[in-house]
Amino acid sequence: MRDLRDYVRPASPEEAIDIKKRHGERAAYLAGGSDLLVCRPRNLEVAIDIRHCGLGYVRETEEAYVIGGAALLRDAERELAGVAGGMLRNALRNTAPWLIRNAATVAGNIANASPAADCVPALMALDAELILMDGEEERVPVAGVLVGPHQTTLGDRLIREIHLPKTASGRRAVFTKLARSASDIALVNLAVAVEREGEVIREARIALGAVAPVPMRAERAEGLLAGQRPTPELLREVEQIVREEVSPISDWRASEQYRRRMSGVLVRRALEQIMAMGEGT
Repeated sequence: MRDLRDYVRPASPEEAIDIKKRHGERAAYLAGGSDLLVCRPRNLEVAIDIRHCGLGYVRETEEAYVIGGAALLRDAERELAGVAGGMLRNALRNTAPWLIRNAATVAGNIANASPAADCVPALMALDAELILMDGEEERVPVAGVLVGPHQTTLGDRLIREIHLPKTASGRRAVFTKLARSASDIALVNLAVAVEREGEVIREARIALGAVAPVPMRAERAEGLLAGQRPTPELLREVEQIVREEVSPISDWRASEQYRRRMSGVLVRRALEQIMAMGEGT
């Protein structure tokens, strides 16, 4: 990178954090680099390459699926193909073309804090949590570190792992991305995940991106669905509530009105698709 004064390759997460603390805002963690190189912080002088810190794994424990802080999008896509009926895999595939997925990381997609990040709504719909390191470990929901476009509360903290609880991974779920082309930034993206008891929705998660300063949950719509049989009338009401909950902007890709309308429409369609899934789906 132009004007970069130092590039370091720590051998452990602890060493990476120590370097970050010594340099503060003048340093940044580097994994795939697909976001950092494009949206380089103004005062960046030191790149801390975490690809050799032993965090490039995707593995399974008794309670969760675990994505290491340096795990590639492509690795997570391959190893977690069956999570939520393939919904997470679909979101990861839509995050970037395959060449970029072979370099970019899941944690980097979160840390970049793009309002239109494609895998973030999917992770939110599956109740994913981040394991953060800064001397001590801290567990927070994905949304807990996002405060605005390309703004987080991470500071010196390193995303060591992303945990997907197995209790959520069995949900029936749908990911949808509305964009001008498959590789373009989303106009609207969303993930809907549902726990069903027959034809009744016991619990729902509705997470959307590109329609607010940060990826968001449509909590009013979720509450309306809980414990209900999703009739056409109820789904139309959910569609309207989602339109009210989002807060999109107008830009050269789409207008605020279009994003608001399509948010509701796409959530309704996702719910219809989920309810059409068989019990074993």
